[in-house]
Amino acid sequence: MTMHSENGVNHSSYIKVYSDATFRSQINTDGIFELNFDGVVDLALTPDAAEKVYAMLGEALPELRELAEAQLVG
Repeated sequence: MTMHSENGVNHSSYIKVYSDATFRSQINTDGIFELNFDGVVDLALTPDAAEKVYAMLGEALPELRELAEAQLVG
C-alpha cells in the first residue's frame, strides 16, 4: 500500500467491481471527478487522469468483451 506519492498515486489497493454495483459520480468543487462503487470504494481522478482512464478503457473494451464471450461459450 502506497501512502506517499512519488509516482502519481496517493494510495493503492486492488479492488474488483462487478456490474451489479451501484455507481455514482460527481465533479467536486476542486474539479476532481469522483466515482463511488456501492458506497464502499471512492475513486478520485484529476481531469487528466480521468481522460487517460477513459482512453485505456476504450482501447481494452473490445478485448474484454471477447474474453467474456469466450468464457460464456467455454
